[in-house]
Amino acid sequence: QSTGQTLHKALLAERIRVASVLLQGTDLPIETISSEVGFSDRSQFCTAFKKHTGVTPSAYAKSKK
Repeated sequence: QSTGQTLHKALLAERIRVASVLLQGTDLPIETISSEVGFSDRSQFCTAFKKHTGVTPSAYAKSKK
């Protein structure tokens, strides 16, 4: 309540943040990263990541390496 975000949105933002770190700093496959941050499948992860960051996970990883 005090942050102005729902618990779901705050949790999603944290999951995307952790995924961003993993995409930048590791060579793990996207499937592994999506599972590590709590998504049930790659498609769901890619959709959420793009909605939150504006780019796909693979494009993000390429731009940061």
